[in-house]
Amino acid sequence: MSMITDILATYLDAQKQLIEFEEVDKNNCLVSLPLHFSAHTRIELAIAQVSKNQFALTDQGQTITELKDAGVPVGSRLLERIKDIIQIWKVELVGVALFRTCNRRELGIALHEFGEAAKTVGDAYLSAHDYETDRHVEETLKDQVRRTFQTERYFYREQESIPGKIEAGHKVDFYIPPNGSNGLALEVLSKPNKLQAEAWGFRSRDMKEANQRLLVGFVYDEAARDLSRTILNSIADISLSATELIEFSGQLKAHHVSRGDAPKLQGN
Repeated sequence: MSMITDILATYLDAQKQLIEFEEVDKNNCLVSLPLHFSAHTRIELAIAQVSKNQFALTDQGQTITELKDAGVPVGSRLLERIKDIIQIWKVELVGVALFRTCNRRELGIALHEFGEAAKTVGDAYLSAHDYETDRHVEETLKDQVRRTFQTERYFYREQESIPGKIEAGHKVDFYIPPNGSNGLALEVLSKPNKLQAEAWGFRSRDMKEANQRLLVGFVYDEAARDLSRTILNSIADISLSATELIEFSGQLKAHHVSRGDAPKLQGN
């Protein structure tokens, strides 16, 4: 047995143990996936066999309920955004329930994609309610970013709302507009956790799909855990820890970030 075959077999065996099933009757069952919302509850769905070769999957309103329980205002505009997010996985929003149909051959991939759709909605809207930050550390990092921008003469704006393909706007700490070169949306994160990093994965994709000249960057403190760093590094064009900020100006040049008339530091 090759190493790849061994790893795959071990992984699939583990997944079988992690997924929980409850048979309701011969045509219906409940499934609990080893995926979690930001509230740390597992993603659950019901599967019904509606004909010999046709199945229906629904979360029975769990995803929307998680948003409401977390204090997220759920109105018609948010529901329309959720529809846009989940359609890539062939999932629909029927009332307040996520819903998908598939045939028997598609059932395995449909189950996986349904979980991805529900989790992405949670990542996009729940993580802000499960995130604590160190304001002092955050402001120290922002000061270092400002100093680099000003010293290297980059035109930038702070607390700018950047439009996405789905969301009307994502607020970022620093923004350099494209001006014949690449723009940059930069967020400073203090103690980012896994959920926060995954949420920025959605926001990054959404902003970049709306503007292909936009780069996304992150600066984070040393308290960031390895998993959070890995996620941020995988989705960002520029991703630096506090100790790596010495490389920031070089990264800006290497990625051809647009320049402008940034204000000089006093005394220069």
